[in-house]
Amino acid sequence: MQGPAGQYPTLQVHPGRRCNLQCLHCYSDSGPAVSELLEIGLLEAVVADAASIGYRVMSVSGGEPLLYPALGELLRAAHAAGLVTTVTTNAMLLDQRQLDVLRADCDLVAISLDGIPESHNFMRNSSRAFEDMRARLP
Repeated sequence: MQGPAGQYPTLQVHPGRRCNLQCLHCYSDSGPAVSELLEIGLLEAVVADAASIGYRVMSVSGGEPLLYPALGELLRAAHAAGLVTTVTTNAMLLDQRQLDVLRADCDLVAISLDGIPESHNFMRNSSRAFEDMRARLP
């Protein structure tokens, strides 16, 4: 079935703008001082509506999606609606609790990477971004 955006129509969700970094190239003006969050009830309704009109994938980014308190609920709602789920993260906050949330209802985790360590750190506006991300990957 073709949906409104093609063969794999994707609902792009940015549940919050809070982020542990303040990247130079951030298109959503996210950062550590930003606290805006969308309510989970609203997002659950949007996910159900999107699935009902043919969307097949929900991709979550942000801000840093691992800072969204209801990430697990959002991913569960998407799976319940029949959507494939993806999360794009800077990976600096991955820990066992976050991995358990992702393992339960995330079909694909994408790690945002800006090249070699020096360019990654420059773009992320952090001297430790690459090393902290790499340390969390195993």
